[in-house]
Amino acid sequence: MKGLFLKDFYMTVHYCKAYLLLVLVFAGASVFSDNLFLLIYPFILLSVIPVNLLSYDEKSRWTVYADCLPASRKKVVDVKYIVMLIFLAVTLAVFSVTHLTYSLVFGKGDLAAWMIMNAVLSSIGILSPSLMLPVLFKYGVEKGRMVYYLILILICGICGGLSANLLDGEIVVGQIGLWWAPAIVVAALLILAVSWILSRRFYENREL
Repeated sequence: MKGLFLKDFYMTVHYCKAYLLLVLVFAGASVFSDNLFLLIYPFILLSVIPVNLLSYDEKSRWTVYADCLPASRKKVVDVKYIVMLIFLAVTLAVFSVTHLTYSLVFGKGDLAAWMIMNAVLSSIGILSPSLMLPVLFKYGVEKGRMVYYLILILICGICGGLSANLLDGEIVVGQIGLWWAPAIVVAALLILAVSWILSRRFYENREL
């Protein structure tokens, strides 16, 4: 599994450099802007990373070659999810450090709003690939591309609805309470677990 992980990690670094640069730019810009698009967009783009990895694997016929290796198809699926989670953690860390630094330097910021925004952003980062990957593992990138776009539109619509209910990155905590922040993260993790299981099952039964 280590070899599979290194293969995907090197491919991600090589082909997704623009994403890393984009995260840094958006993290810096979001500090000085009330536009929530700057916060949400990089987390939506997380879904592109495993999709690109699958696309490159299929175009190079690596998926067929991988069946000749000792690694099982479950491990092939596992690596895609692990790489996605690593980049989610890195993205979340960059945004958190940037905003915490800004708060310490300028004395601005709200801890409750920061906790809620982290919960929302991490949930979005989990939800996007969790909905897309089972479809792609079942049908392949080319056949599943239309579903991929539909899911992307759906997620963008959900994010637009969230943005309409947020004001300057803060939510009316007094009316809703902080309890729902960890609740949505738990819900997103449950969706991730179901997605992971389905992707394993679909890919094991798929004819390449």
